[in-house]
Amino acid sequence: MHPFEEQDPVPYPIPNQLGGLALAAHRHCSREQKVSIFTTLDVLHVRSNLGSLECAAREVKDNLCRIIDEAKASIVPKMAVFNEKLWQVQYERGGQALNKVPNGEFESLEQLLRPAPGNGPSQISSIDMKERIILCFTLVTSFFHIFSMNNEWLQASITSSHICFRTSTRYLNIIKPYLNIAFREEQTKPTARRPEEIHWFPSILTLGIMLLEISRGSKIEFVPGEDDCVTALAVYEKWKDVAGKLCSSTIPEGLFNTILSCIDPNELRKGSLDRPNIGDMEIRKYIFERILYPLGDAISSIYKVPLHKLHDEKAQGEGTEAIDEQQIDSDKQLAGKQWRRHLESLHDIFYHHHVKGLLKTKLADVAIKIAVLDTGFQLDEALQENYKAEGRIVAAQCKSFCSQDHDNRDWDVDIDGHGTYVGQIVLDVAPTSELYVAKVFQSRKDLQSQQWAVEVQQNIANAIKHATEIWNVDMIIMSFGFEGKIGIINKAMTNARKLDKPPLFFAATRNDGANKRIAWPASDHHAFGVSSTDGNGAPSPYNPDEDGAAPILYAFGEGVTVNRPAGNPKLTVTHISGTSFAAPTAAALAANLISFVRLALLASSDEDRVIYAEVPEQLEEIGGLLRVMQRCMMKKHSSGKMSLLPWDFLNKARVDGNAILKDVSDTLNGA
Repeated sequence: MHPFEEQDPVPYPIPNQLGGLALAAHRHCSREQKVSIFTTLDVLHVRSNLGSLECAAREVKDNLCRIIDEAKASIVPKMAVFNEKLWQVQYERGGQALNKVPNGEFESLEQLLRPAPGNGPSQISSIDMKERIILCFTLVTSFFHIFSMNNEWLQASITSSHICFRTSTRYLNIIKPYLNIAFREEQTKPTARRPEEIHWFPSILTLGIMLLEISRGSKIEFVPGEDDCVTALAVYEKWKDVAGKLCSSTIPEGLFNTILSCIDPNELRKGSLDRPNIGDMEIRKYIFERILYPLGDAISSIYKVPLHKLHDEKAQGEGTEAIDEQQIDSDKQLAGKQWRRHLESLHDIFYHHHVKGLLKTKLADVAIKIAVLDTGFQLDEALQENYKAEGRIVAAQCKSFCSQDHDNRDWDVDIDGHGTYVGQIVLDVAPTSELYVAKVFQSRKDLQSQQWAVEVQQNIANAIKHATEIWNVDMIIMSFGFEGKIGIINKAMTNARKLDKPPLFFAATRNDGANKRIAWPASDHHAFGVSSTDGNGAPSPYNPDEDGAAPILYAFGEGVTVNRPAGNPKLTVTHISGTSFAAPTAAALAANLISFVRLALLASSDEDRVIYAEVPEQLEEIGGLLRVMQRCMMKKHSSGKMSLLPWDFLNKARVDGNAILKDVSDTLNGA
């Protein structure tokens, strides 16, 4: 339920969805069985009179849950707030239909904060800190909107047991929380605060405890008889002194300030909240300035996410080799968003109940190691540190192969931005991938530079050798190309193919349309050349003719949204396009297939593990992978081109019965 609009103006734009918690309403059935209904309501705020709505209105009173429960398909319940009461007004057809989700598809924040089996890390601790801070901002925004000293039903402290998330539809999407709370009859107004209480706003204290638990990724154990405020402060100090220093570049200072302003009575005194008979407006001012604002500032200034766009897909980035946002028509943008939604549904296969537990304990066995040979990798420091902390970027192994004369900066400095775009597409599309960054040139211009071309070619050859013999990667992505075969690079690729476990090579074809042929190594028969499509699978106009080269894949690469590289402030484009960005998409989709097959085999019965024992190894060969992708993961566009749109094949519904693993095996064995 969106927070009610306030009488006093709020400087922060409140996000459409993330500005507040959706409502999980409870009602009691005739058999005294509690039923939970999770939904979103359309709530208006009426300042003058109900007549201004020009429709019938009826006071809701205690009928809210019945109204939600009895709502029909394709109808959104509409409510209005007038004179401090909630009114039911004339429904309208259109918009998003009421979404009633079974209670069993949710898990509470309290559950997600619990240690994994074997005292392992909680699910929340594995979530990117950026998403956790957005969740904190959402919770505080909702609290800000509903806080009131004078309405008893709003005073109940909201804890981690009241916040829940849908866990069956996508990978633990914590930035869309639900509030699971039972309404109760209005009670007497609370008595004045007692002198023995060191913290005199229990609801603010509880909010701070919840934010602290989210930030540190685990529950706080409170001991009966000890003051919760004292315990929370002790945990906070330890967390900030230890984890805070280790992750100083990951955790914004604003998050520390927000939590302290909730749990420390001294901060309340600094905000003049220790005076008797304090009013709502003074408390709300404190909540906004000292608790909400630091979080919003961190999101907008550090993570570069406009607060009014928190309900949209993740923050857009900028790039080169790109089409400016204004040059991408609305159909292309819509196609890109639809592609993204399909991708999120694909990710659900990793979180199906049949394999979800194994993913936590066997991630190292199913993760796909991917090396990106490019200009380095440099995102915003906080985001980059998050990827490192989570093991998504294997920072200890990443390496620059450039000489000191050519570029004396390490792999994590990218002034060109190209490598940053390529790498983050891998991380975004393939959630079980591990990224190995090999910086082989400073700028794409170096590929054609008379001064640096020879050295760059040697760097690429050295990086291939290192990636295969030291890193033991599963895939190598080269989003660049040459007019013809480069001997030293070809020799490195040939030597790599002689290994017991050779990597799969993915390379961009070219962006010059029919003016030039496919670049090498994309034209090499031992590599996957990748051309670009829009989100619907329509081939991009800048693709080269195939010219008999094989195998050529087509993957999404037109209007891809990315985060901004941090190494060059001049990069201002919001959508990137090119075969350079289709190549990592294709590699990452293939990585999802291989990773899930590994995972499914681990989760199989003893009999199936024997039957399908050789499937992963067969799939990791270029011929086997190509056969499966062509038969199972591609769809034909009206243009006649087949492109990678694997939504029907890598589908959560096909996890049961080992259907995906069986079809892969049948395809590999010619069934």
